[in-house]
Amino acid sequence: MPAPQDNQNALKHGAYCRVSLGRMHPALEPIRRKVFRLRQAFEQALVVKHGSIEPLHAVHLHSAMCHETLAQIWERRVKAGYEDMTTEQLAIATDRISRERDRRDASLDKLGLKMAQAGSVWDLPPDSPLLTSQPADTPTHKAPDAAPEPQDGNGDKTP
Repeated sequence: MPAPQDNQNALKHGAYCRVSLGRMHPALEPIRRKVFRLRQAFEQALVVKHGSIEPLHAVHLHSAMCHETLAQIWERRVKAGYEDMTTEQLAIATDRISRERDRRDASLDKLGLKMAQAGSVWDLPPDSPLLTSQPADTPTHKAPDAAPEPQDGNGDKTP
């Protein structure tokens, strides 16, 4: 007996709708986990923004996460075989990474969401502890208490 014509049980569950990312090679499992955590963050943002995740939202989010997955796979390939790649292969790989990221951003724009930008160190205030290697409450340099007395080569004080 087939399901009713307006049956949406397979598309929607509670306050969210999700399209599966599918299986990946075991060597790519860390990428799948990172993309899944990113997807969960975007799902939470969609629920906060719209109250629920509609099927159209799920399709755009799925598209964005697929493009992010491909970009990370290409990045992994470049990092693993950078020394063995020719200039042409490196140019193709970086072009693919940027295209996949642009497509991801276009899909997120349709949802009204954006990836957090990394920012620049030039945007930080000059006294930021991130710009110094020491904590903010520690002085960065110490003035000498007294000037050292001049000595000759034998360690005797010179007049």
